[in-house]
Amino acid sequence: MSGKQPPKKIGGNKMEQKSKFEIPKKDDLWNFVVTKGREIESGYQANKFDKDDVTTIIATIDFFNATPIWLKQTYYDLTIPKYRLFDWLGMCIMSRNDDDRKQNENGLKVLVYSWLKVGGNPKLFIADLRQSDYEVDESWKKVEVTS
Repeated sequence: MSGKQPPKKIGGNKMEQKSKFEIPKKDDLWNFVVTKGREIESGYQANKFDKDDVTTIIATIDFFNATPIWLKQTYYDLTIPKYRLFDWLGMCIMSRNDDDRKQNENGLKVLVYSWLKVGGNPKLFIADLRQSDYEVDESWKKVEVTS
């Protein structure tokens, strides 16, 4: 033996990555998303999502049983007025998807958690939704969005 130690593993379960931002308390969530989002997306008047990006968001919330009304509203919000990600997410936190808040809650929690995890970056947000298995990694359940 040469006396060398095997390298230590850094990190833990890849499925449970730490968020770049701490998860705010539910009373502070909207303010946090809007404040940080303005800083991150300050140079944009509208989102830069293409059709595949919007499809990724809709497929994610659809997987988590979003109502047809929220699915249609999301498509509209992200393709016609092209709300910036933080604006749209802030509206959803404040009740944009309240046709059935209970049914839409898990989808919203996943979106908020992903946004926090990637530090609010819209491109990384889309990549995270495509690459993370939120059916297995349930870290998103820590997010509180209802009052």
